[in-house]
Amino acid sequence: MTKYYRVRTPEQWDWLVNRFGQSETQWPEQGMSFEEIRECLASGGFVIVHNDYFPGVGSVLYTATPQNNGNVIEVSDLMEDEKMENKNIANSTEFSMPTSNKKIKDDGCVTISYFDLEKIKTSSGDAAFERVEMEDESTKYGLKHVVDELRIPKSLVQQKVKMTKAEKKEFDELKRHRGTVYGALDMIEDDYHKLYTRLFGNSSHEGDSKAQLEFARAWADPSLIEVIPEKKWNVKIPPFERTDRYYYKDGRKLGWASSDDNDEEDQQFTEYELKKYGLDDDMYEKVEVQE
Repeated sequence: MTKYYRVRTPEQWDWLVNRFGQSETQWPEQGMSFEEIRECLASGGFVIVHNDYFPGVGSVLYTATPQNNGNVIEVSDLMEDEKMENKNIANSTEFSMPTSNKKIKDDGCVTISYFDLEKIKTSSGDAAFERVEMEDESTKYGLKHVVDELRIPKSLVQQKVKMTKAEKKEFDELKRHRGTVYGALDMIEDDYHKLYTRLFGNSSHEGDSKAQLEFARAWADPSLIEVIPEKKWNVKIPPFERTDRYYYKDGRKLGWASSDDNDEEDQQFTEYELKKYGLDDDMYEKVEVQE
């Protein structure tokens, strides 16, 4: 069934976009551009969002009256209803459920929501929450049982420390040689270049401090480490259409070799290395390395 949503403020617009589980880049610009929408809302006007495929992509934007006398849902009412639901859940379970999967709020509380709630168990090992389909076709979660205890996985409470494969390899080797954070930091500079760049190569002291704090958390509990694939590129030497030559790292300088060597580590550039060697400009033709 067609639904119409009246948006009156930029805050309501951001909330509705998030409610559809999308970003502006996923919405087709029909009727009004996003810039026109924001200008309209900032000047005190309103827009109506018409969606036939909730919550999928395909929303059409209007400022006209809904067709076929369709009822208009005020986004402000939906936002107020969600606040009340979150408040009730927070009072009964000691944590709230906002619009993102998990985040640490300024008040020091950890927020857990959506599919992460399905990982929470009762003391007997049963799922504590169940999905509830609402009349507006959204999904909420409700407690399945009266509980005296909840078992929350540590991974939901403590933020993961993301590392590349190369950083994790250095971390594991360092862990075998040093037992304390102090000893590890003292040893990193000489032999562990990936970790040294991460911990001491940021553009500010604040950035270094944040990276070092993350490292200390991972050192105390390696289970918090999440290894993420690191994109790499081969970079072609111009003229691109008439050459089969590619750059490679030669210390602080660049050399060149044929594409036969593209599988070699020194001929593959990470995002950081592209910037380091001045190859991040769009003028250079880059080919992403496939694992």
